[in-house]
Amino acid sequence: MADVNQQGKQKKNKEELKLENRKKGRGKRFCQICGARDGLIRAYNLYICRRCFRECAYDLGFKKYS
Repeated sequence: MADVNQQGKQKKNKEELKLENRKKGRGKRFCQICGARDGLIRAYNLYICRRCFRECAYDLGFKKYS
């Protein structure tokens, strides 16, 4: 059973509050496609993880030289 305060809203656990209160740092940035927080490419203001970048790099105009 979920904890409910007097106004009828559910209380949030510590993990939810940590993710919600990110104002700066690595926890604030995430992939715009899949939501991953690791392996993020921020060059050219992309904010895409490396896995998603490999899938859509050609569509974005990047070319593989080797």
